[in-house]
Amino acid sequence: MAVTIPTNPNSFGESSRPNTIKEPMGKISWAINKNNQLHVTESWVSVLRPHQAGGPNVTQFFASNAAFYNPSANVLQMARWTSVLSPRMLLVVTAILIAERGAETQRQALLMTALRLSSSALLGIAAAFVAPDVDAAQVMRFSAIAIAGVLTIGLMADALRAHFESQVPGVLNSVAASPAKTRDALIAELARHPIFESARRYRESELLAYDPPLLRDFLSARRVLRRPDAPWGQTLSDPAVERVMSLLAANSATHLIVLSHEPIDVIALAVPVISADPATETALALVRRLLALTPETI
Repeated sequence: MAVTIPTNPNSFGESSRPNTIKEPMGKISWAINKNNQLHVTESWVSVLRPHQAGGPNVTQFFASNAAFYNPSANVLQMARWTSVLSPRMLLVVTAILIAERGAETQRQALLMTALRLSSSALLGIAAAFVAPDVDAAQVMRFSAIAIAGVLTIGLMADALRAHFESQVPGVLNSVAASPAKTRDALIAELARHPIFESARRYRESELLAYDPPLLRDFLSARRVLRRPDAPWGQTLSDPAVERVMSLLAANSATHLIVLSHEPIDVIALAVPVISADPATETALALVRRLLALTPETI
């Protein structure tokens, strides 16, 4: 762990936490035979920079509530295979995956890594007991082989998934590149994106069973409703909350985007768990604003 402390003792502002870099790292090596080895490394880099140096002489620091407040989390995964081809030739094949993640996504990644490690270790232990004359060394050997193999497969799967995701344009890019000129056309364009593929639009005439006048008053001051945030400042027994919850449940939706409250025009959609992050919430808010400004007809 590396710690950088500002030279000005009064520069901490509201926070007494210094600039900090934490980098825990784990590595597993497996000697397949005398000429081949497999090494799997995973590193979690966490950077907290509440105090940003500035000025030509790097003597000025800003308060922790300034715009330079920059917490970040990154994950580095690396698999390396080495093979001795001849006394004068060594083959090294390395695959590296570097991903930037927010705090919530990082916690999910840590849980996923812990699951991979524990399940692969159990697989190795089970495989060891299949062989005759099991001893502690054999259990350790089988566990190391299983862990290295599972982590390598996971690294390759993560790299391939990242490649596929990079080929899919983001929600905002899809909207920006869309030639749609009406709200219906823009919603149809958004339906091609994975986040909106389950979206369903409801106009007021389709919400008669949910008491439109009651919903109109409830939605008048709201733009995007998230199911985890229920009851949205009200009580669970509130009639409007019950109707909104019923509408979300009917569509297995996580979000309700309010395009208009008079007349009521909403979109119910389910955001996948892997896409549930602050960036997606911001994108949904911006998409909602664009849809609200798009005319119904031209």
